[in-house]
Amino acid sequence: MKKVHLSSPVASRRSAIILYCMVVCLEFATASAQAVDGVSGASTRVLAPADSLRIDSTNTEMPYPSRPIESPTTIDSTSMQTAKKQARKHLVTVQAEVPEPSPKKGRLTIGGYGEATMKRCFYSNNYLRYTSPENYVNDQYGEFDIPHVVIYLGYDFGKGWSMGSEIEFEHGGTEVAVEIEEEEGGEYETEVERGGEVALEQFWIQKSFNPYANLRMGMIIVPLGGTNAHHEPNQFFGVYRPEGDNTILPCTWHDIGVQFHGRYRWLGYTAQFLPGLESTLFSKQNWIQGGSASAYEFKLANCYAGLARLDFYPLADRSPRKTSSRRPPLKPVKSTYQKMEPSLNDSLMVFNGEDASVERRSPSADRGDLRLSLSGYAGTSFRNNLSPTTNSKYAGVKGLVSLVAFDWNYTGHGLIFRGSATYGHLSDAALISAYNKSMSKTSISKRENVASDAYSVGAEIGYNIFHPIPKLRDSRQSLYLFARYDTYDAQARIEGTKNYWTGRHKVSCGLNYMPLPEVVIKGEFGYGILHQNPYSATRYNNEPYVALSINYCGFFIL
Repeated sequence: MKKVHLSSPVASRRSAIILYCMVVCLEFATASAQAVDGVSGASTRVLAPADSLRIDSTNTEMPYPSRPIESPTTIDSTSMQTAKKQARKHLVTVQAEVPEPSPKKGRLTIGGYGEATMKRCFYSNNYLRYTSPENYVNDQYGEFDIPHVVIYLGYDFGKGWSMGSEIEFEHGGTEVAVEIEEEEGGEYETEVERGGEVALEQFWIQKSFNPYANLRMGMIIVPLGGTNAHHEPNQFFGVYRPEGDNTILPCTWHDIGVQFHGRYRWLGYTAQFLPGLESTLFSKQNWIQGGSASAYEFKLANCYAGLARLDFYPLADRSPRKTSSRRPPLKPVKSTYQKMEPSLNDSLMVFNGEDASVERRSPSADRGDLRLSLSGYAGTSFRNNLSPTTNSKYAGVKGLVSLVAFDWNYTGHGLIFRGSATYGHLSDAALISAYNKSMSKTSISKRENVASDAYSVGAEIGYNIFHPIPKLRDSRQSLYLFARYDTYDAQARIEGTKNYWTGRHKVSCGLNYMPLPEVVIKGEFGYGILHQNPYSATRYNNEPYVALSINYCGFFIL
């Protein structure tokens, strides 16, 4: 007879209870037969031999008969009592091995991340440094900053419904006060005491049907490229976010829209429907970066866009697994530096949730973790303002923004290797530039030439120096020595005058020390090498700097 293996303590306990009930029923049948025959203590015919009930309290197999049932055999009351005692002993042993149920997790989730930085730049920050670079050769400056502090609040309503929100304070937030100026006759004046920003970066409601189908609506992250999808401070080595995507794209890119996402074993997928960008906010230095903003109390949607993203995990376990159709709502995953492989949804702060049906491999596993991601975006951007032009000169102008990005992340054997490459095209760029420059000086447009093409490529590699030392490796501490390379150009192709300083190479190196997985102290030296104009004798000054920061990223399920 085929033996049944117990896959869990619960199954083992269940089988022991069934066995005990079988023995009790057998005993009852014996007593009944004795009563019918009218013979006290006589032997009774049963359907299984007593010696086939081999019960071992250390065995995790179902104690079924060890050989097929043959002809009826007799069993006396002594053997019956022995089998009953063994069944009770097995039941008690299994009950003792069943672990106590873990405490139920709360539905409220609170988390966030933050960065505090210091930077010393050995170049000028004067706005004329690219117009007359010869006047600012020996300039330098320093700055302290709090680039991002984020507070995350999420709630699981049950039955697959959940909510997520994220409030971000950039550069210390903003402070405005009304003061009385005694020197000016006691007039009331409004003073701006801190020039940062406060923004609602995420607010969405999600319905999770199962791990493969989730629908999200509200203010969501647009996961185009590696930096937007994985923007927490423990997802990159540098003190600041990777410079390329952070220059030519909105970062962190968030917008109001509808999202469908899910994950099947080793493949994650995301699709979004969004309002289009606003072409009047494009610029020569940052290309389409400003286009996701809105100067109004609402987001204009005269134009529309869509995004698709695929995340492939080639080293994930592909063995077939039984999954239940009734799964608990997806929970946020704690980002840690020791488990740096960020899934499509490292946390609810990113843009999805972890799929519990996929077996994750830790960086200490033999194969490591590998993610390969491809994302694309397309949407029109012209006339996406309050007063769209009716001039026949611009008839047929769409301002189609097309973006494609590839990003990857490998983690294993103490090594982290990750990066991304992004390329974008803007149709009708020359006409959009002409329209922007014709706008009023009081408009929100920068009134500049906009390139038709831009690109960004960056990669970084880091090695945990503590990895070869077992005591340090097991202490939850890490010390990464890293190097990074970036190259980007916001005017890769442009009609008209090209500003060569919008393109550059950048190399950097440094250390990341993690006393705990949620805390990282960074030190970095970087050197920016600007593209030079081959048709001019003027040489732009390169931009070296040193920077330090302390950061945290933590998620707490209450």
